[in-house]
Amino acid sequence: MKYETFGRIAVTALLIAAPLGVASAADMPVKAPMKPVPVPYSWTGFYIGVNGGGAQGWTSWQYYFFPGPTPSTLFANHDAAGGMAGGTVGYNWQAGTNWVVGVEGDGDWSQITGSAACPNPVFSCESKIKDIATARGRLGWAEDRVLFYVTGGAAWGDVNLRTVNTAGGPVPPTGTPINGTTSDRLGWTAGGGVEAMIAQTPLSAKLEVLYYDLGSHNFNVDNPALLFVHGRENGTMIRAGLNWRFTAWK
Repeated sequence: MKYETFGRIAVTALLIAAPLGVASAADMPVKAPMKPVPVPYSWTGFYIGVNGGGAQGWTSWQYYFFPGPTPSTLFANHDAAGGMAGGTVGYNWQAGTNWVVGVEGDGDWSQITGSAACPNPVFSCESKIKDIATARGRLGWAEDRVLFYVTGGAAWGDVNLRTVNTAGGPVPPTGTPINGTTSDRLGWTAGGGVEAMIAQTPLSAKLEVLYYDLGSHNFNVDNPALLFVHGRENGTMIRAGLNWRFTAWK
């Protein structure tokens, strides 16, 4: 009998303690789930893109006489400006730091033109950069998806200097109103810019400023037996671009 009484007491105690245990568990603080640690973006990889913008330049134009050649005091220096558009290809390396090293090349169709009255005011002295290309190194500092960089390297362009008879009459040696020379010029460029990833896509947008100097050259723009022009093209171009990266994005 006493065992039966003891069993009833034990069951009653358990029935009373169970709700208290559940309530105590419910009152315990629940640990919030840990947020995933964001993985820094990596700029490593190949990319291609498009770019476009404009340039403001300067054409140095000085006549030299034969024999000699002897520099003259005759000049037709002038400003040059125009637009450009083309394509870009490049590669970046980023190895566990904020530093990014890369190489980039581009080629742009351009219409960088200018003119001034020649020493003989019947003629217009004109210049034009028909296309311009660069091959550069890049050194950047990445703040996750934003890259600040400096850049420099080689630049070359298709440069034309010519004289135009504004009266429209034929002029030797061509027998037309226009006499000039086109030359592929090799020089240098340097500048900097900023590039940023666009949301969760493989696309990045950039804005850069580059100084260019295509060097000097002798151009025949009149009677080549008497004189030539010592010309030089330099200036600043501002371009925006959109690049597509062949790497997985995060």
